[in-house]
Amino acid sequence: MSRFEAALRRILPYVCGAWVIVIFASLKWRFLDPFLATTWHGRIGFDFFSIPRAFINLVHGQSIYATRACSYGPYATWFPYHPAAAVYAGSWLSVFPPWAAFYVFAVFSVLVLLFCARLLGRLSGNALNRSFICFLLIFPLPVYLMIWNGQLHVLLLAAFCLVFYDLLSPEDGAALRPALMAGILLSLFSKPLVLLALPALLAVPSRRKTVLWSAAAYAAVSLAFILIPALNPRAAGFARIWDVLAHPAHMFRREIYRGVQIVSYRPEMLADNAIHWLNMRFRDGIGQPGHFELMSLSSFCGDIAGRRLPGWILKIPAAAALAVSLKLFFAPQSRRAGAAVFAVMAAALSFFLSYDGVYEYHYAVALVPLAVMLILHEKETDAVSARLMRWFCGCGALLLVPTSYFWLRNPAFGFHRPALAGLNDIYISVFTSSHIYDWALVMIRWSRVLPALVMFSLAVALAWRHSR
Repeated sequence: MSRFEAALRRILPYVCGAWVIVIFASLKWRFLDPFLATTWHGRIGFDFFSIPRAFINLVHGQSIYATRACSYGPYATWFPYHPAAAVYAGSWLSVFPPWAAFYVFAVFSVLVLLFCARLLGRLSGNALNRSFICFLLIFPLPVYLMIWNGQLHVLLLAAFCLVFYDLLSPEDGAALRPALMAGILLSLFSKPLVLLALPALLAVPSRRKTVLWSAAAYAAVSLAFILIPALNPRAAGFARIWDVLAHPAHMFRREIYRGVQIVSYRPEMLADNAIHWLNMRFRDGIGQPGHFELMSLSSFCGDIAGRRLPGWILKIPAAAALAVSLKLFFAPQSRRAGAAVFAVMAAALSFFLSYDGVYEYHYAVALVPLAVMLILHEKETDAVSARLMRWFCGCGALLLVPTSYFWLRNPAFGFHRPALAGLNDIYISVFTSSHIYDWALVMIRWSRVLPALVMFSLAVALAWRHSR
């Protein structure tokens, strides 16, 4: 290690500590908000208050998903998580006053990120990389936005860290892998993106039993939240659920609000806990290319094309991730775990390419494959793979840089002023559908969407190469 690298290794922990102070200062005074499109409405913690509300509703016999039936906190978006999150997260958060709970959860989120950095750091033999991984998981603005929103998305980062940690750990002959099981269940009981990675994990014989036990635990808890009346107090009934499954259009109702069409779920379906799984299946068809907060590949390409892209095109990346996972079943067993690391990366990154409703904070999860790729590059001996890894890390470095939104935002709309949070308008999305940034959407989105596309392609190529 050079003298510069040694100095940088010593400095980075202090930089991380200073940045954590900056994060909490900005949560108070909002000086980082103008760098991020999704903070325009000023409603800090917008995605947070629905979590304790869900538990309070459950205690009072209301639907977990009836967010507006509870007045905890100043505002809240709809509760989108697995119903179990109302218990394991909402129960202890609801003990605190609303704003105290928000800041407690912000501290919890930072601690989770530090845990992830420490966990992945164990896999690295390079002291500088161990310090940089901490910086990588704390510094980028998507991480700040995740904390700003009070998102359980932080559990998804932890889930993938645990999955990668298990795949890169030496075989110990154990039938059950605790880190892997914890990672799978953390994702399934918050945001189930790990579902796309399960085929790759099943291809590794030593991980199959853990995957199956995790699936059984998930099924048992999920059925409890469907069948037990105390956990699903406003059940719609199996007849209505089957009707929606057979006729997807029956899921929604359409209204005109201030001249804008609003698509929402039927109230009776929204009250049933099954809405969590139905939402997973249907919600990705409602995105808008002109919605300036969205940073998915479909929004990026749809804006350029001037219309929504056909659904089958959007599923190609997810299909490619599945295809490379299936190839692992035909690879030599000694190479499957190593190749599965890249297949899991591809599965995680396919989310940004195949799903419509991608916000900038979602890109925080892309930092985990980036950190893992740094670790893998230390030990890679194949020249071609090492070159692909360097390209992967180079593209991922763009996640550390703000988008051009800060320079292109229009102050005439009064964005990023805390006073906006006091507006008595539940449909604040009416602003986002008025196409005020049509001229700038490509410039705002490219530094998130294109790196994700290249990183995904390289992960697929590496998975294919390492499974030969």
